[in-house]
Amino acid sequence: MGIFGNSIDLNDLSQSSLALLPTLLTLGLALATRRILLSLLLGSATGAWLLAGSFDAPRYLAGKALALFYDGGISWWTLQVVGFLLMLGALSRLLQASGAAQAFAEACASRIATRRGVSLMSVGLGLAIFIDDYFNALAVGQATRPLADRYRLSRERLAYYIDSTAAPVCALMPLSSWGAFMLSLLAPMAASPMGLFVDMSQAAFYPWLALAIVLITAWFDWDLGAMKKAKARPSAAAELKAAKGQLMPLLGPLLALILVTLAALFITGAFASSGPFSAIAALENTNVGLSLVLGAAPALAWSFFKQKTQRLATAWEGAKTMLPAIYLLLSAWLLAAVMKDVAVGRYLASLIEAASVGPWMPLALFVVAMVMALATGSSWGTFGIMLPLAGQLVEPAMLPMALGAVISGAVFGDHCSPASDTTILSSAGAECEHMDHVLTQLPYAGLAAGLCVLGYGLSALALPLWALWGALLAALVVAVTLLGGWGTLAPKKQEV
Repeated sequence: MGIFGNSIDLNDLSQSSLALLPTLLTLGLALATRRILLSLLLGSATGAWLLAGSFDAPRYLAGKALALFYDGGISWWTLQVVGFLLMLGALSRLLQASGAAQAFAEACASRIATRRGVSLMSVGLGLAIFIDDYFNALAVGQATRPLADRYRLSRERLAYYIDSTAAPVCALMPLSSWGAFMLSLLAPMAASPMGLFVDMSQAAFYPWLALAIVLITAWFDWDLGAMKKAKARPSAAAELKAAKGQLMPLLGPLLALILVTLAALFITGAFASSGPFSAIAALENTNVGLSLVLGAAPALAWSFFKQKTQRLATAWEGAKTMLPAIYLLLSAWLLAAVMKDVAVGRYLASLIEAASVGPWMPLALFVVAMVMALATGSSWGTFGIMLPLAGQLVEPAMLPMALGAVISGAVFGDHCSPASDTTILSSAGAECEHMDHVLTQLPYAGLAAGLCVLGYGLSALALPLWALWGALLAALVVAVTLLGGWGTLAPKKQEV
């Protein structure tokens, strides 16, 4: 149904290879031109043209764009996430202008005196904030950027740390918005969805390998591939003001942001749930957008009143820095809405249903889920299609491995897709150019994905899970050795 005027008859692409064309165009243009906004919009336009034809495509695309903000009612999710990003930009600039960010770096200098320490702090915060990937991506960046600049840790490396401890961690934790969503999909497959989740998580090779590689990178200061060319930003230590050496000017607003957001996630979820309170049910029904706004409000108010002069001008300048990330996010959502109608997920699912792969099913599921998440930029959309499908295609004995393969492929595709909202927000959290983050993260993610191909391939031999993990860890050690990952120790102290 078109929002403007009469309904539009859409072409059915669910059984056509043309369903892949918008994705291929978007990814190809993004890699060739590094102009991700243009690539996302052209991908959306191509999908609209395939679905509605040249005459109705503009009306169809305009309707999809309007539906991001109004679709039978106000789209509060869009407004809340955009509002949160604007608030976070204002908060970041106020903290910088007041000297709070650099004061935090000064205060931490006696406790964290190396690049390795800053790297491990970034990874540790990402591991600790596992409730939601949006929250993780933006909160970790706020806390660690001042120290990253001080010890010449590139923004690309920081974005990699943020992104690699967002989706992979959330996908493994049942007490997260991701875990709650997956448990709801697993419920029809087993008497104990939590037991199946635990078994599935053990066979989800990619999230574990991604975390292992990010820890190796943090400890050994490992630059792989394009990351070798990433440049650190100069420290702004010379701009320190009176807040020098204090923790609370930055820690206070960040604690307010984290604690209020966490409380709001559970409270809004509890109000939306029926029956007795359950943390899993609350996270399954939580309002992430509203919770982020409620968390940002006291943090922004704290920083606003701590700033002595030019409060509004400083806050507005900060909010404007988030506009590129907002444009990217809206464009990614538009592409996701178009790709839902293109039905690339159903097309890929039909391929695997038609294939007779026998014991190679986990490997096939991994590859299809990976391509689907790359195409749509959505791991959740991939979960929604592929987890139930995997449950139908395999025998009970193979079910945990098949589901783990879906999780691995979906997280990898989401991790590497330029259209992924988590990847976009990780770039925004680190204040890093988006395509620079995508390209510098790709070698690390590609290494983990290559090991997954080995693991799920070996699963066809009916090896026990411990043997598969033994082979994967041995292969990881060999790969990191050959790629020089053990050879560089973090410097004792490296400060601008």
